[in-house]
Amino acid sequence: MRSFLLQVELEDALSCDDEVLQEVFQCVDPPLTTIIRIPQLFVAKLRHQLGWFLHLVYDFGIPVFYWAHQQFADVVKKRYLLRLSSYDKASHLSSSALRYK
Repeated sequence: MRSFLLQVELEDALSCDDEVLQEVFQCVDPPLTTIIRIPQLFVAKLRHQLGWFLHLVYDFGIPVFYWAHQQFADVVKKRYLLRLSSYDKASHLSSSALRYK
């Protein structure tokens, strides 16, 4: 399992989550397009708020994010992934990917 996340993957994951999009667009209407993406300004603000918890490293010229401490990665896995069965994880990831396309 990879221990990093590409910036575009972070934007994709946030854009595929309906709860995140509802929160972001609660005061402003989303753009009138078929694919609704998370605004890059929101991603920049989130990265700023995460501050020291998330490291940005350039790997072969590509920006990738790493958690500052392994404990953060463990908490994220436990909170968001481990409570789902393997079937639910696969189903959630496929439905998110299908909604993105």
